[in-house]
Amino acid sequence: MLINYQESDDSELVRIDETLVLNLLEKILFHSMMHINTKEYALTALCKMCTRFPNLENEIQRSIEKYNVSMNLELQQRSCEFNRLLDQRNLRDALLERMPVITGKSLHSAVANIENGDLDEDLENGDEHSLDAAVSVDKSAKSEQNSDLLLLINNENSLQISSAGISSQVSSDYKDLLGLFSTSSELSATGVEKVSSLNDAMWDSMSQIQSKSVVIPVLNEHGLVVNFTVEKLSTNPAQLSIQLIATNKSQFEIEQFFFQAAVTKITMSPPSSTVIPANEAGQLTQTMIVQRVTPSLPLKMRVKLNYVQNGSARETMVEYYYAVSMEFCLYRTPYVRPSFWQIRKHILYFFRYTAVWLASFFRGTSMTIDSFRPLQLKPIYGVPCGTIGSGSIGRHILGGFCKFSLVPGIVEHDVSSVPADNFIVTVRDAGVTIYQQVLSAVKVENKKFLSSWSFNFPAECMSYLGRYPMSWTTYKLPCHNLILICHQYSPVIPHNYKDSCLPLTLFKWTVMSEELLASDLTVSITFTFRNGTGRPRVDDQHRMTANSFLERMSTSVHCVGVSLHQTIDGMNCDYCIAALNTKSISVTHSTFNPEGCGSEIWKSLYETGHLSNESTDEFVLVEDKPLAIAVSCCTDIRSTCQESIVFSLVWHMPEIYFGNKRRTYLRRYSDWFDKSSDAAKRLSIYAMDNREIFLSKIDEWQEPILKNEKLPKWYKSAIFNELYYLTDGGSVWVKYDQRWRDDEPHLTWEYRMYNTYDVHFYASFALAKLFPQIEHSIQAEFADQFYNVTKTNVYHISPGTYVFEPWLEVNAYAFHDTSEWKDLNLKFVLTSYRDYLMLNKSESFLRHVWPAVKEIIETALENWDHDGDKLVENDGTCDQTYDAWCMHWTLLVELAKRLEMQKKSLVSEQCWMMRGNFYQFDQQSCNSSTVMADQLCGYAYLKICGLQTDILPLDNVKKVLETIYNLNVCSFGNGTLGAVNGMLYSGEKDTSSLQADEVWTGVTYFLSAHMISEGFVEQGFSTASGIYKSCFESFGMHYQTPEALYEKKWFRAIGYMRPLSIWAIQWYLDVQKDINEHR
Repeated sequence: MLINYQESDDSELVRIDETLVLNLLEKILFHSMMHINTKEYALTALCKMCTRFPNLENEIQRSIEKYNVSMNLELQQRSCEFNRLLDQRNLRDALLERMPVITGKSLHSAVANIENGDLDEDLENGDEHSLDAAVSVDKSAKSEQNSDLLLLINNENSLQISSAGISSQVSSDYKDLLGLFSTSSELSATGVEKVSSLNDAMWDSMSQIQSKSVVIPVLNEHGLVVNFTVEKLSTNPAQLSIQLIATNKSQFEIEQFFFQAAVTKITMSPPSSTVIPANEAGQLTQTMIVQRVTPSLPLKMRVKLNYVQNGSARETMVEYYYAVSMEFCLYRTPYVRPSFWQIRKHILYFFRYTAVWLASFFRGTSMTIDSFRPLQLKPIYGVPCGTIGSGSIGRHILGGFCKFSLVPGIVEHDVSSVPADNFIVTVRDAGVTIYQQVLSAVKVENKKFLSSWSFNFPAECMSYLGRYPMSWTTYKLPCHNLILICHQYSPVIPHNYKDSCLPLTLFKWTVMSEELLASDLTVSITFTFRNGTGRPRVDDQHRMTANSFLERMSTSVHCVGVSLHQTIDGMNCDYCIAALNTKSISVTHSTFNPEGCGSEIWKSLYETGHLSNESTDEFVLVEDKPLAIAVSCCTDIRSTCQESIVFSLVWHMPEIYFGNKRRTYLRRYSDWFDKSSDAAKRLSIYAMDNREIFLSKIDEWQEPILKNEKLPKWYKSAIFNELYYLTDGGSVWVKYDQRWRDDEPHLTWEYRMYNTYDVHFYASFALAKLFPQIEHSIQAEFADQFYNVTKTNVYHISPGTYVFEPWLEVNAYAFHDTSEWKDLNLKFVLTSYRDYLMLNKSESFLRHVWPAVKEIIETALENWDHDGDKLVENDGTCDQTYDAWCMHWTLLVELAKRLEMQKKSLVSEQCWMMRGNFYQFDQQSCNSSTVMADQLCGYAYLKICGLQTDILPLDNVKKVLETIYNLNVCSFGNGTLGAVNGMLYSGEKDTSSLQADEVWTGVTYFLSAHMISEGFVEQGFSTASGIYKSCFESFGMHYQTPEALYEKKWFRAIGYMRPLSIWAIQWYLDVQKDINEHR
């Protein structure tokens, strides 16, 4: 606009309007003497003006169209691209720079005001209402706009998924700039053929840290051979160095070679030449650096090659699109490399543990903590199937089922996928099958089984969204723009103690087409499931039976399914899959051999679209063969319409035992579904009857948090997804048996790993908030166990493995003698007080725990308070939850008398280090200057529960939190990894202990809750976000958050319970109601 700024003779300002600006740009474009670069800039500016001058949209587009036949190739390309872009209104605003709509007043007055350095208010703010509307539209359509830029090539509308819950799973960070220049709707055949090799190698082969380079073929046509040499940069694992090497095998020289690549964050160096000699007499090289902006999102890359060969101009475009939802550039491995100093410091513990480990190894038993064979990271897991305490079945984010946890004490991490446990889609048009595929992108390891099946669904056509206890997987089929959405959910419902322990999961499939269909399509989805759990020893149980059933649920709806009876490790287990037969959906079923070729059901589906519908009579397998069951739903799809198909999966295993089989237990859900032979069928019918109720209850629970605009977006995911451990953590919830009362008068019987009390101290906020009666019973159980004493030597009663009898034999903890731990007593007191408040100050609960609380405090002060100041002293060993961190003095404040309606304020001034603004948790010189992230955990416990306390001076507490945030959070890992356990006040890492330089995920969440409770809201959420974003977005640790992270390379104890402490944040937010009170 300022180009045309001038003053007339009478010093009146020339009035500028939208038309004048358009005329000015057109004058530049059509001026014969104007430089070509200037015209390019003017054409780009004209395109952007369509968002600023909406009234001149048609005139702008006509001006751009005039250059569709320009003699200059660059102008012609820009004109074609911009013209196509302007036709796509749903994509236009996302690609063009957003500009506020300019009013007439601001357009005219801006010239003088800008010259004087004074922007007019109208220009600065724009049209407020118009701008808000534009932003609103952009937010709602952002995911579709940016993820489907390639649709510009085909002149199609972008995909619109009708379910609001699904739209967020489409990435908003896809970039594909060169695709806009294409005028062809199809890529070259060469490009299509090269997609798989480059994609797999770029981020699959390079997903683990390695220094070797990988050579990937890109193009081989007309004698031109182009390869990529890919190498991960050691200085930045998020970057790839890609060197293009081009050779010419033809007899004609290649000239004017020009290479272009479009991908997010690319830096490209000039080529070594533009000429490639014939007959491989030389080569051309060009180097580029590609950086992953968001490691968890798919990568799009488009390559364009232009060259002249034997006088003919050639152009080739190749597209690369790889869904890297399971490939992460910052891959981590278990920590197994302590320093020499750390080994020397803990040498006695090392020898003790090694001796126990060797004894366990030669006995053939499992260790509770196996430090020599830690679990490896598998970035494949999604939201697990199942509820609480009744076993679980894992899901692979690329489809399929894995990681069964049905046998008490065993989580089968080695099972990455079971090929026979899958969904199959069949699409038929006019009675002819046009597409049939297993809906899983997991690579099949044993290809001799089910060889007739078509596996390897393209991962780039899938997307996954998880929000425990639900997940959504979207499949884009290549025929007729068909979209399949699998909504998986299990009835984990707070305060519902019946449905939340049922062994079942539902799958609601939505089938729809995004194009107008000439005729109806017939779509079948088939659910298959085999016996066993994927382990050969378990799968070799050969005598099995299968029964089908049909149950009328209403006038036009029936529940149809098949159950499979088997034994797993000697325990009866029934699998049952079922579906709803309605007016629009027909259901068929069958059985097959999962270790055969699979042709019996594959051929039936391909030829008819349904299964054979075998007789409802019982099938008894007396031969030495495995067995699988299948249920298929068939429906017709009409244009722009959608159909829903619902499956249920049930595993009925009511009677269980642990490794030595001393006692059998009944799972709690057997109160409603007993050991009868038809219980699996009744569970399936119950699931179908209540499928909508389950969803509404889950939505009712999650909606207040999801709609709270004051909460960060990452938090809305983390707060629910960290609950995966309730299902996937190997928990066992059993029914109380009256026969136990004589020998073991305990209140109730609950979980296995939840009994690790030092960890439960942090994680219990999740249970206390969502299932308070379970937390109540666990706390009461510990109070009972306080008096359950045996004088038998621990070595003889404890075999050291959780698969024996966790309720009859104490699990061996092979590192230290936990009877001398200093933190467990005080943690029991604090947790008892929190639960007392949670139960509305229940006097019965208080009477139950008070004797134990009183004796615990008296014993602690009598044995561990050596100087009489009512503060417990550590004895220089690792005698607390930091079991590899020696401490000589720890500040522990007595809170027991609060339970007698009194409070006592005790603080030792000698612990307050004024120069450093933190509490000195250890008086030994090696730890005296260490700032410990968890130093106020006892104080924080009461504050998070909403209690105003003067146990510590408030100013001191705030100074401590500021010091921790500045040192342990911001000065470690660029402030993106959470809070490191120990940090020297000098700003250096404390490496004196095995655990000092670890970031404990659960402790960080708990610390964040304390920060928020003290008014440090932004700092608290920032601290907690480091854990979630690192684990779920960068390291591939989704649904397996570890106990500890290191600054680089390593983690420890994957899939840990302590991160459930994130619910301490929600506990406090609910107490306070309005987070703005602390801003």
